[in-house]
Amino acid sequence: AQRKLHWNVYLKPFWSDKARYKSKLVIDITYDDIKAWQQWRQDLYPNQAPSTVNKQNTTLRHLFKLAIRQGENFAPLKIIEAQPKLTERRRGIISDKQMEKVEAYLEKQYRVPFAEGQKLRRHIYPYLLKNYLDLLKFSGIRPWTTRQNAVRMKDVDVIERAGKEITILITRREKAKAESSATVSRRFIKNYSSLNRFYESFGIGKDREFLFVHPISVGSVLRKGEPILSFKKQWQTMMRHFGWNETATEGQKDSLSFYSYRHAFITNKLINNKQINIFELAKSTRTSIKMIETIYAHYLNERRADAFLSDDYDYVDTVTIFTPEGLELKNVKTNSEEHWDWWKKSPELVAF
Repeated sequence: AQRKLHWNVYLKPFWSDKARYKSKLVIDITYDDIKAWQQWRQDLYPNQAPSTVNKQNTTLRHLFKLAIRQGENFAPLKIIEAQPKLTERRRGIISDKQMEKVEAYLEKQYRVPFAEGQKLRRHIYPYLLKNYLDLLKFSGIRPWTTRQNAVRMKDVDVIERAGKEITILITRREKAKAESSATVSRRFIKNYSSLNRFYESFGIGKDREFLFVHPISVGSVLRKGEPILSFKKQWQTMMRHFGWNETATEGQKDSLSFYSYRHAFITNKLINNKQINIFELAKSTRTSIKMIETIYAHYLNERRADAFLSDDYDYVDTVTIFTPEGLELKNVKTNSEEHWDWWKKSPELVAF
């Protein structure tokens, strides 16, 4: 279906142009033709992600290979891949205050009803969304939209060592990579226990296939026990409630999305968990060191500015002595005997 879409939308309308390409054989396509096609596509669809563009490039390569299999004798042209612009892919990071507002907003919708024994649809999904966001916030795993990437119960490994606190590991297989484990904050243990009790009240036990499943059936739209693949509608409703994302639609640069919670996790680890190196963080969150350095550098610059500058040796630990003409003479240690000798003698020449 994807290849069919590529052909009908991004390939056929250009290559069937009667004036230029209608009668042209595939073996006669030139590099200039390829460049013209890419420019045409860029003009019509300027906001496509590089990965999407490259899938369309692959479809054109398949057509070259098809021609060879059908007997044409030619060397297929090399199509240059679109390179991801990492700094433009960053999504807005959600602040601690915003996360507190989100939590209060969601809890307001289910706390009192749950206390009164009510479990209607409008109560249970805010509860599940809150736990879903906590998982992203406490693990840094990528949000999912497919069954393949959804967290399964068998992926959750609860470990308890003698004399030590419980640890949770979640096995991930995102982006067709080999399996690896994401270490989850111990704070999610409460969420995990709460979720299991919640589902048991609907007759769904720990033997369910997925961590987040629909607890009820609603017509043909929702089926009890099926995995929840997206909380997008609830998220968009919440964004409108707070007036967030008004200047940037979801998925665009600097907009808030589920990925904002992943960003918050990674940034928090970089700032506050200095015992964790970037390699370990990259492995746990299934990304690359280059990606962390590129995407999260601006977050660190913004959040660590005060702390970074407070450790500046030249600024904090030294004072500058100037000549009467205004030229820099030397730097001396702050509060040293020499510092105070200069201050007593010529305070106008001492700059802190």
